Amino acid sequence: MAAVRPGARQSTLTLGLMSHAHRTIESYVHNGRIGVLVEFALDTDFTARLPEFKQLTRDLALQVAAAPVSTVEELLAQTYVKDETLTVDELISNASRHLGERIAITRFVRWDAEAKQSPPSEPPRELAAAARVRKIA
Repeated sequence: MAAVRPGARQSTLTLGLMSHAHRTIESYVHNGRIGVLVEFALDTDFTARLPEFKQLTRDLALQVAAAPVSTVEELLAQTYVKDETLTVDELISNASRHLGERIAITRFVRWDAEAKQSPPSEPPRELAAAARVRKIA
């Protein structure tokens, strides 16, 4: 895990490694070209249903699409695209205080359909599953 930078809220960084009672995933697709899944962890499912939390998850999925990073720590250190006076870590900390709930990003994945993909280092060892559909008369 990356070192905590001075002034950062350590709670947001360390919460990503703690267990939470509830997890939720937000998805975002930008113009059919970039796809993002972000997993959030929190203490209750009640908060996950709040409009403010749903907006936060949507905004953070958009953040991952707009400014690609490799790790959760890099993401938390990024400047928030919708308000350059905040980092993503500060945004989550503010939302956590406002909602009265521990919130963490546990993991994310970002796909870019236009990114060049390197060929696999070796061919697959197993055949892909195949299904045969029979017409029923």
